[in-house]
Amino acid sequence: MILLGGYLLVSMFSDFRYWMRDDAPVKLGEAADFVRSGGLQEDHVDEYVVLRGTPDVHSAARYQLGERTVRLLRITEGDGSLFAAVPRVEGRPSDQYEGVYEGRMRRLADTRMLPWIEQYYADIGLSRIVTASASALDAALQGDGSLTSEDGTNLRLTPDDELSLVISQPDVRLQLGRKSFPRRALAREAVAALGVPFYEPEEQDNAKFYQFWARLPADARPAAKQQLNTGIELAPEGSDGAAHAAYGAVVLPASATFVVKVQDLQRSGDALEFPRTPAMPPAGFDLQGDALVPRAGDRVRVPLADVRSVMVKRPITVDPNGYIINVDERPASHRSAPLLWLSALLVVLLNLLSLGYHWRTRRS
Repeated sequence: MILLGGYLLVSMFSDFRYWMRDDAPVKLGEAADFVRSGGLQEDHVDEYVVLRGTPDVHSAARYQLGERTVRLLRITEGDGSLFAAVPRVEGRPSDQYEGVYEGRMRRLADTRMLPWIEQYYADIGLSRIVTASASALDAALQGDGSLTSEDGTNLRLTPDDELSLVISQPDVRLQLGRKSFPRRALAREAVAALGVPFYEPEEQDNAKFYQFWARLPADARPAAKQQLNTGIELAPEGSDGAAHAAYGAVVLPASATFVVKVQDLQRSGDALEFPRTPAMPPAGFDLQGDALVPRAGDRVRVPLADVRSVMVKRPITVDPNGYIINVDERPASHRSAPLLWLSALLVVLLNLLSLGYHWRTRRS
Protein backbone atom coordinates (compact mmCIF):
# COMPACT_ATOMS: atom_id res chain seq x y z
CA MET A 1 0.00 0.00 0.00
CA ILE A 2 2.90 2.35 0.75
CA LEU A 3 4.44 1.65 -2.68
CA LEU A 4 1.11 1.99 -4.46
CA GLY A 5 0.28 5.17 -2.58
CA GLY A 6 3.74 6.59 -3.31
CA TYR A 7 3.24 5.95 -7.03
CA LEU A 8 -0.13 7.74 -6.93
CA LEU A 9 1.37 10.69 -5.05
CA VAL A 10 4.07 11.12 -7.70
CA SER A 11 1.80 10.61 -10.72
CA MET A 12 -0.96 12.92 -9.42
CA PHE A 13 1.27 15.65 -8.04
CA SER A 14 1.39 17.46 -11.39
CA ASP A 15 -2.41 17.88 -11.45
CA PHE A 16 -2.39 18.84 -7.76
CA ARG A 17 0.26 21.50 -8.36
CA TYR A 18 -1.61 22.85 -11.39
CA TRP A 19 -4.83 23.10 -9.35
CA MET A 20 -2.99 25.41 -6.92
CA ARG A 21 -2.09 27.86 -9.73
CA ASP A 22 -3.79 31.22 -10.06
CA ASP A 23 -6.67 31.32 -12.55
CA ALA A 24 -5.15 34.46 -14.09
CA PRO A 25 -2.89 33.23 -16.93
CA VAL A 26 0.78 34.11 -17.18
CA LYS A 27 1.15 36.26 -20.31
CA LEU A 28 4.05 34.93 -22.39
CA GLY A 29 3.48 37.40 -25.23
CA GLU A 30 4.33 36.64 -28.86
CA ALA A 31 5.78 33.23 -29.65
CA ALA A 32 8.63 34.72 -31.69
CA ASP A 33 9.74 36.89 -28.75
CA PHE A 34 9.24 34.01 -26.32
CA VAL A 35 11.51 31.72 -28.34
CA ARG A 36 14.10 34.40 -29.10
CA SER A 37 14.43 35.39 -25.44
CA GLY A 38 15.13 31.81 -24.34
CA GLY A 39 11.66 31.07 -22.97
CA LEU A 40 11.86 27.46 -24.12
CA GLN A 41 14.72 26.90 -21.68
CA GLU A 42 12.81 28.42 -18.74
CA ASP A 43 10.60 26.41 -16.38
CA HIS A 44 6.97 26.91 -17.33
CA VAL A 45 5.82 23.37 -16.50
CA ASP A 46 2.23 23.27 -15.21
CA GLU A 47 1.76 27.00 -15.57
CA TYR A 48 -1.52 28.47 -16.76
CA VAL A 49 -0.36 30.63 -19.68
CA VAL A 50 -1.54 32.59 -22.70
CA LEU A 51 0.65 32.77 -25.79
CA ARG A 52 0.17 34.23 -29.27
CA GLY A 53 1.69 32.51 -32.30
CA THR A 54 1.15 31.38 -35.88
CA PRO A 55 -0.57 27.98 -36.23
CA ASP A 56 0.72 25.57 -38.85
CA VAL A 57 -2.70 24.44 -40.02
CA HIS A 58 -1.27 22.46 -42.96
CA SER A 59 0.48 19.93 -40.71
CA ALA A 60 -2.21 19.80 -38.00
CA ALA A 61 -3.10 16.36 -36.66
CA ARG A 62 -6.40 15.19 -35.17
CA TYR A 63 -6.93 12.70 -32.36
CA GLN A 64 -9.62 11.62 -29.89
CA LEU A 65 -9.29 12.35 -26.19
CA GLY A 66 -12.21 10.61 -24.57
CA GLU A 67 -15.30 12.06 -26.26
CA ARG A 68 -13.49 15.17 -27.46
CA THR A 69 -11.81 15.75 -30.81
CA VAL A 70 -8.51 17.58 -30.41
CA ARG A 71 -6.33 19.21 -33.05
CA LEU A 72 -2.57 19.17 -32.52
CA LEU A 73 -1.06 22.37 -33.92
CA ARG A 74 2.58 23.23 -34.39
CA ILE A 75 3.29 26.87 -33.51
CA THR A 76 5.58 27.85 -36.37
CA GLU A 77 7.79 30.26 -34.41
CA GLY A 78 8.98 27.35 -32.27
CA ASP A 79 9.91 24.99 -35.15
CA GLY A 80 9.52 21.60 -33.44
CA SER A 81 9.59 22.86 -29.85
CA LEU A 82 6.19 24.51 -29.42
CA PHE A 83 2.76 22.91 -29.90
CA ALA A 84 -0.85 23.45 -28.90
CA ALA A 85 -3.59 20.89 -28.31
CA VAL A 86 -6.81 22.69 -29.28
CA PRO A 87 -10.20 21.04 -28.58
CA ARG A 88 -12.63 21.20 -31.47
CA VAL A 89 -15.43 23.72 -30.99
CA GLU A 90 -18.79 23.03 -32.60
CA GLY A 91 -19.58 25.46 -35.37
CA ARG A 92 -15.97 26.57 -35.90
CA PRO A 93 -14.17 25.46 -39.11
CA SER A 94 -11.41 22.98 -38.25
CA ASP A 95 -8.75 24.97 -40.11
CA GLN A 96 -9.43 28.42 -38.60
CA TYR A 97 -7.61 29.48 -35.45
CA GLU A 98 -7.07 32.86 -33.83
CA GLY A 99 -3.45 32.17 -32.96
CA VAL A 100 -4.06 32.66 -29.22
CA TYR A 101 -3.41 29.68 -26.95
CA GLU A 102 -4.56 29.80 -23.32
CA GLY A 103 -4.16 26.74 -21.15
CA ARG A 104 -1.84 24.42 -19.33
CA MET A 105 1.81 24.28 -20.40
CA ARG A 106 3.64 20.95 -20.19
CA ARG A 107 6.93 19.51 -21.39
CA LEU A 108 6.48 17.19 -24.35
CA ALA A 109 8.69 14.63 -22.61
CA ASP A 110 6.15 14.48 -19.74
CA THR A 111 3.27 13.50 -22.02
CA ARG A 112 2.35 10.01 -23.19
CA MET A 113 1.73 11.46 -26.67
CA LEU A 114 5.40 12.23 -27.37
CA PRO A 115 6.19 9.03 -29.36
CA TRP A 116 3.08 9.53 -31.49
CA ILE A 117 3.91 13.21 -32.14
CA GLU A 118 7.50 12.35 -33.09
CA GLN A 119 6.35 9.63 -35.48
CA TYR A 120 3.68 11.84 -37.06
CA TYR A 121 6.07 14.67 -37.93
CA ALA A 122 8.78 12.24 -39.04
CA ASP A 123 6.29 10.65 -41.46
CA ILE A 124 5.21 13.93 -43.10
CA GLY A 125 8.82 15.11 -43.48
CA LEU A 126 8.26 18.70 -42.38
CA SER A 127 10.99 21.26 -43.08
CA ARG A 128 11.58 25.01 -43.00
CA ILE A 129 13.57 27.46 -45.09
CA VAL A 130 16.20 29.54 -43.27
CA THR A 131 17.20 32.78 -45.00
CA ALA A 132 20.52 34.54 -44.47
CA SER A 133 22.58 37.32 -46.07
CA ALA A 134 25.65 36.98 -48.27
CA SER A 135 27.86 38.41 -45.51
CA ALA A 136 26.54 35.82 -43.04
CA LEU A 137 27.34 33.03 -45.52
CA ASP A 138 30.82 34.46 -46.08
CA ALA A 139 31.44 34.52 -42.32
CA ALA A 140 30.23 30.93 -42.00
CA LEU A 141 32.46 29.69 -44.82
CA GLN A 142 35.52 31.40 -43.39
CA GLY A 143 34.68 30.50 -39.80
CA ASP A 144 33.36 27.39 -38.08
CA GLY A 145 30.35 26.94 -40.36
CA SER A 146 27.91 28.72 -38.02
CA LEU A 147 25.38 30.64 -40.14
CA THR A 148 23.41 33.50 -38.58
CA SER A 149 19.97 33.76 -40.18
CA GLU A 150 18.04 36.96 -40.83
CA ASP A 151 15.91 36.37 -37.71
CA GLY A 152 19.03 36.13 -35.54
CA THR A 153 19.12 32.37 -34.98
CA ASN A 154 22.26 30.30 -35.56
CA LEU A 155 22.61 26.98 -37.34
CA ARG A 156 25.66 24.91 -38.14
CA LEU A 157 26.20 24.17 -41.82
CA THR A 158 27.30 20.68 -42.83
CA PRO A 159 29.15 19.77 -46.05
CA ASP A 160 26.02 18.07 -47.45
CA ASP A 161 23.71 21.04 -46.85
CA GLU A 162 22.21 22.42 -50.06
CA LEU A 163 22.16 26.19 -50.32
CA SER A 164 19.94 28.17 -52.67
CA LEU A 165 21.84 31.27 -53.76
CA VAL A 166 19.60 33.99 -55.21
CA ILE A 167 21.80 36.08 -57.51
CA SER A 168 20.98 39.52 -58.88
CA GLN A 169 22.29 40.01 -62.41
CA PRO A 170 23.12 43.31 -64.10
CA ASP A 171 21.07 42.51 -67.17
CA VAL A 172 17.28 42.56 -67.54
CA ARG A 173 14.87 40.02 -68.94
CA LEU A 174 12.47 41.17 -71.65
CA GLN A 175 9.17 39.42 -72.30
CA LEU A 176 7.38 40.33 -75.52
CA GLY A 177 3.86 38.91 -75.91
CA ARG A 178 3.18 36.83 -79.00
CA LYS A 179 -0.19 38.47 -79.59
CA SER A 180 1.49 41.87 -79.84
CA PHE A 181 4.50 40.48 -81.74
CA PRO A 182 3.05 37.70 -83.94
CA ARG A 183 6.44 36.84 -85.48
CA ARG A 184 9.75 36.27 -83.77
CA ALA A 185 11.48 38.59 -86.24
CA LEU A 186 9.24 41.46 -85.14
CA ALA A 187 10.15 40.88 -81.49
CA ARG A 188 13.85 40.78 -82.37
CA GLU A 189 13.61 44.03 -84.33
CA ALA A 190 11.86 45.76 -81.42
CA VAL A 191 14.59 44.71 -78.99
CA ALA A 192 17.37 45.67 -81.43
CA ALA A 193 15.78 49.13 -81.82
CA LEU A 194 16.60 49.80 -78.14
CA GLY A 195 20.24 50.14 -79.20
CA VAL A 196 21.70 48.05 -76.35
CA PRO A 197 23.48 44.70 -76.33
CA PHE A 198 21.05 41.77 -76.02
CA TYR A 199 20.90 37.98 -76.11
CA GLU A 200 18.24 35.89 -77.83
CA PRO A 201 17.91 32.25 -76.72
CA GLU A 202 17.64 29.74 -79.54
CA GLU A 203 14.80 27.90 -77.85
CA GLN A 204 11.63 29.93 -77.22
CA ASP A 205 9.41 27.36 -75.49
CA ASN A 206 6.90 29.68 -73.83
CA ALA A 207 3.70 29.82 -75.85
CA LYS A 208 2.70 33.30 -74.63
CA PHE A 209 5.79 35.44 -75.11
CA TYR A 210 9.30 35.69 -76.56
CA GLN A 211 12.18 36.14 -74.13
CA PHE A 212 15.40 38.18 -74.43
CA TRP A 213 18.12 39.47 -72.13
CA ALA A 214 19.45 43.00 -72.52
CA ARG A 215 22.04 45.21 -70.82
CA LEU A 216 19.85 48.12 -69.83
CA PRO A 217 20.95 50.62 -67.17
CA ALA A 218 18.40 51.06 -64.40
CA ASP A 219 17.57 54.64 -65.37
CA ALA A 220 16.90 53.61 -68.99
CA ARG A 221 14.44 50.82 -68.23
CA PRO A 222 11.21 52.87 -67.96
CA ALA A 223 11.88 54.50 -71.34
CA ALA A 224 12.73 51.13 -72.89
CA LYS A 225 9.45 49.65 -71.66
CA GLN A 226 7.51 52.58 -73.07
CA GLN A 227 9.28 52.24 -76.44
CA LEU A 228 8.57 48.51 -76.67
CA ASN A 229 4.87 49.08 -75.95
CA THR A 230 4.42 51.90 -78.47
CA GLY A 231 2.40 51.12 -81.58
CA ILE A 232 1.47 47.52 -80.69
CA GLU A 233 -1.75 45.75 -79.75
CA LEU A 234 -2.23 45.69 -75.98
CA ALA A 235 -4.38 43.39 -73.83
CA PRO A 236 -8.13 44.02 -74.01
CA GLU A 237 -9.73 45.58 -70.94
CA GLY A 238 -11.04 43.02 -68.48
CA SER A 239 -8.69 40.22 -69.58
CA ASP A 240 -7.05 38.10 -66.90
CA GLY A 241 -3.37 37.85 -65.99
CA ALA A 242 -2.76 34.88 -68.24
CA ALA A 243 -4.00 36.82 -71.26
CA HIS A 244 -1.88 39.83 -70.32
CA ALA A 245 1.27 37.71 -70.65
CA ALA A 246 0.59 37.32 -74.38
CA TYR A 247 0.26 41.09 -74.96
CA GLY A 248 2.69 43.96 -74.62
CA ALA A 249 6.25 43.94 -73.32
CA VAL A 250 7.65 43.93 -69.78
CA VAL A 251 11.13 44.66 -68.46
CA LEU A 252 12.07 42.45 -65.50
CA PRO A 253 15.18 42.63 -63.31
CA ALA A 254 17.17 39.49 -64.01
CA SER A 255 17.94 37.10 -61.18
CA ALA A 256 18.86 33.44 -60.94
CA THR A 257 18.82 30.82 -58.21
CA PHE A 258 21.67 28.31 -57.95
CA VAL A 259 21.38 25.22 -55.75
CA VAL A 260 24.82 24.10 -54.56
CA LYS A 261 26.20 21.99 -51.71
CA VAL A 262 28.32 23.65 -49.06
CA GLN A 263 31.21 21.30 -49.80
CA ASP A 264 31.28 22.56 -53.43
CA LEU A 265 31.47 26.25 -52.51
CA GLN A 266 34.86 27.97 -52.69
CA ARG A 267 35.80 31.52 -51.77
CA SER A 268 37.73 33.17 -54.62
CA GLY A 269 38.71 36.77 -53.97
CA ASP A 270 35.47 38.72 -53.60
CA ALA A 271 33.38 35.97 -55.24
CA LEU A 272 32.04 32.46 -54.74
CA GLU A 273 32.86 29.63 -57.12
CA PHE A 274 31.14 26.28 -57.60
CA PRO A 275 30.83 23.60 -60.32
CA ARG A 276 28.28 24.14 -63.06
CA THR A 277 25.59 21.48 -63.54
CA PRO A 278 23.23 21.07 -66.53
CA ALA A 279 20.19 22.04 -64.45
CA MET A 280 21.62 25.44 -63.50
CA PRO A 281 20.33 28.66 -65.09
CA PRO A 282 22.66 30.95 -67.10
CA ALA A 283 25.35 32.35 -64.84
CA GLY A 284 25.15 35.76 -66.51
CA PHE A 285 26.37 37.24 -69.75
CA ASP A 286 29.63 38.68 -71.09
CA LEU A 287 29.79 41.51 -73.60
CA GLN A 288 31.33 40.47 -76.91
CA GLY A 289 31.26 43.29 -79.41
CA ASP A 290 27.71 44.61 -79.36
CA ALA A 291 26.09 41.37 -78.22
CA LEU A 292 25.62 39.49 -74.95
CA VAL A 293 27.01 35.96 -74.77
CA PRO A 294 26.20 33.47 -71.97
CA ARG A 295 29.19 32.79 -69.76
CA ALA A 296 30.80 29.45 -70.52
CA GLY A 297 33.00 27.11 -68.51
CA ASP A 298 32.52 24.26 -66.07
CA ARG A 299 32.57 26.54 -63.03
CA VAL A 300 30.31 29.41 -62.00
CA ARG A 301 31.83 32.53 -60.44
CA VAL A 302 29.44 34.81 -58.59
CA PRO A 303 30.52 38.09 -56.93
CA LEU A 304 29.44 38.21 -53.29
CA ALA A 305 27.97 41.64 -53.92
CA ASP A 306 25.48 40.06 -56.35
CA VAL A 307 24.21 37.47 -53.83
CA ARG A 308 20.78 38.80 -52.82
CA SER A 309 19.92 36.08 -50.31
CA VAL A 310 20.94 32.64 -49.13
CA MET A 311 18.42 29.93 -48.26
CA VAL A 312 19.02 26.57 -46.61
CA LYS A 313 16.43 23.86 -46.03
CA ARG A 314 16.27 22.42 -42.52
CA PRO A 315 14.15 19.44 -41.42
CA ILE A 316 11.87 20.11 -38.44
CA THR A 317 12.14 17.51 -35.69
CA VAL A 318 10.17 17.32 -32.47
CA ASP A 319 12.14 18.44 -29.42
CA PRO A 320 11.20 16.38 -26.32
CA ASN A 321 12.25 19.33 -24.16
CA GLY A 322 9.78 21.59 -25.96
CA TYR A 323 6.35 22.61 -24.70
CA ILE A 324 2.75 21.79 -25.51
CA ILE A 325 -0.16 23.99 -24.39
CA ASN A 326 -3.37 22.15 -23.54
CA VAL A 327 -5.81 24.85 -24.58
CA ASP A 328 -8.87 25.47 -22.37
CA GLU A 329 -7.42 23.38 -19.50
CA ARG A 330 -7.76 25.71 -16.51
CA PRO A 331 -6.52 25.10 -12.95
CA ALA A 332 -10.13 25.11 -11.72
CA SER A 333 -10.90 22.12 -13.97
CA HIS A 334 -8.84 19.91 -11.64
CA ARG A 335 -11.07 20.24 -8.56
CA SER A 336 -10.80 16.53 -7.78
CA ALA A 337 -6.98 16.57 -7.87
CA PRO A 338 -6.44 17.83 -4.28
CA LEU A 339 -8.96 15.38 -2.86
CA LEU A 340 -7.38 12.40 -4.63
CA TRP A 341 -3.83 13.47 -3.83
CA LEU A 342 -4.56 14.12 -0.15
CA SER A 343 -6.41 10.80 0.08
CA ALA A 344 -3.37 8.98 -1.29
CA LEU A 345 -1.16 10.91 1.13
CA LEU A 346 -3.40 9.92 4.03
CA VAL A 347 -3.24 6.24 3.02
CA VAL A 348 0.57 6.38 2.83
CA LEU A 349 0.86 8.12 6.20
CA LEU A 350 -1.52 5.67 7.92
CA ASN A 351 0.41 2.72 6.55
CA LEU A 352 3.73 4.25 7.60
CA LEU A 353 2.37 4.81 11.12
CA SER A 354 1.01 1.27 11.22
CA LEU A 355 4.31 -0.14 10.02
CA GLY A 356 6.20 1.90 12.62
CA TYR A 357 3.84 0.80 15.38
CA HIS A 358 4.22 -2.89 14.52
CA TRP A 359 8.00 -2.53 14.27
CA ARG A 360 8.23 -0.94 17.73
CA THR A 361 5.84 -3.63 19.15
CA ARG A 362 7.98 -6.47 17.86
CA ARG A 363 11.19 -4.94 19.22
CA SER A 364 9.67 -4.43 22.68
